[in-house]
Amino acid sequence: MISTLFIFLSLIVIFPAWLLAAPTAIVGARLIDGNGKKPRSGITILIENDRIVSVGNKVKVPKNTKIIDARNKFVVPGLVDAHVHVMGDGSYIDNMVSDNPKVREAMERIIRQAPYQLSRYLCAGVTRALDIGAPNVMFKLRDDSRNNPRSPTIYTSGLMVSTLPSIYNITMPHDMPIAYLSRTSEQALNAIESLIPYRPDFIKFQLIAWDDGLDPNMPPDELLKVQKGLIEKYSPAISTGITATHRRGMKALVHAMELATHKAVAKLGADAIMHGVFDLPVDQELINILKQKSVTYVPTISVADRMEQVMNYPPHLDFLPIEKECASVGTLNSFKDVPKGSKNPVPFDLKIARQNLKALSDAGVKIAMGTDSGNFGVLAGASVHKEMLEMVNAGMSPMQVIVSATKNAADLVTDKPDFGTIEAGKKADILVLDADPVKDIGNLAKIKLVIKNGNVFERSEFVNERPSGYESQ
Repeated sequence: MISTLFIFLSLIVIFPAWLLAAPTAIVGARLIDGNGKKPRSGITILIENDRIVSVGNKVKVPKNTKIIDARNKFVVPGLVDAHVHVMGDGSYIDNMVSDNPKVREAMERIIRQAPYQLSRYLCAGVTRALDIGAPNVMFKLRDDSRNNPRSPTIYTSGLMVSTLPSIYNITMPHDMPIAYLSRTSEQALNAIESLIPYRPDFIKFQLIAWDDGLDPNMPPDELLKVQKGLIEKYSPAISTGITATHRRGMKALVHAMELATHKAVAKLGADAIMHGVFDLPVDQELINILKQKSVTYVPTISVADRMEQVMNYPPHLDFLPIEKECASVGTLNSFKDVPKGSKNPVPFDLKIARQNLKALSDAGVKIAMGTDSGNFGVLAGASVHKEMLEMVNAGMSPMQVIVSATKNAADLVTDKPDFGTIEAGKKADILVLDADPVKDIGNLAKIKLVIKNGNVFERSEFVNERPSGYESQ
């Protein structure tokens, strides 16, 4: 079955069009380069093959160059979503457990429709995405994305290294697990060794201050004691895993959602924490640890908000226009299946999450934008626009959010990424916008052109696109 799946996924490989392309010049643009610098006007960006070769006011444009007139337009780097799950499209599925046929059917559909699923990211201006936890078949999809101009470039961890049995016990189609259960140092080392042949781009860890069978309604003081005990019990495994990851030259991206687990994993050497703090206000101790150890904070506010919107009947989803344009009919219709009377079993404190993001950003902690897309209501690709709006509403400036969604997110893959900013030598991942995103972050959705590895697309090509066989969804 796995070999059949690999053969199918190989069909999405498309010959790189940029190998035969003439140079392209974006002329007259107002440039927002992703570094946080003041925007510059009248800029020319010269692209050859898949790279930016020159940026400035006096760029010499060769003959036979394709000209993109960007006067009165705004140019930003392609967006980078630092937390996605490509194997999910954001649809609602009742009872999300591994033996539910609906779960397997949904995953099989996404695999069958891989080219369409991946193009949803370009529809929203997302040219790179970090898949943080997936069955190891994701490595094949990642490799194919490198030669598919209608796909974002995917980076992935493959299976997660998790301390929670219920995560370990979830299986996807073809009996593919999504995590290695790693509660001891030996288990963590074995998990990493099992991943190495796939060439992961980073390793995803989960330090879960929870255990199967616990009562989510226990008194707060008792809950904090339980969390402390679980953190002490499983920290050695995570510490060993992070050390082994760094020894291999990779970054350790860690799931944590509570104040206590954030402090623990930051002390253990996490390079980034892939969720915000949702339970308590952040304190100076956490701020100091994150800054001293250069830990990046990925708030993922929108996933908590959308889970609240979906799970508390009746659903009251506030999808943005770009989300509706890029989503499939099947995904949008799935929310009609939310059972009457349903309640979110694990409510998040969104007010605290927003206040925490503001406090950490003001303190100078490095922030990267990530959505946790693939979860209920967090749509593939376009959910970045919901997340960026949340970040501005929490108190970050539009320019800070742009940097978080480009340069800072790119830095999670490697210390010297060749993408994420508009500079000579970087990959030609560029968005041409009709309005100024520095004045209004919502203008990042007003995309005229998407340029991916030098390939130029009108965003309208992706709008309301439908996968084959969608009528039956």
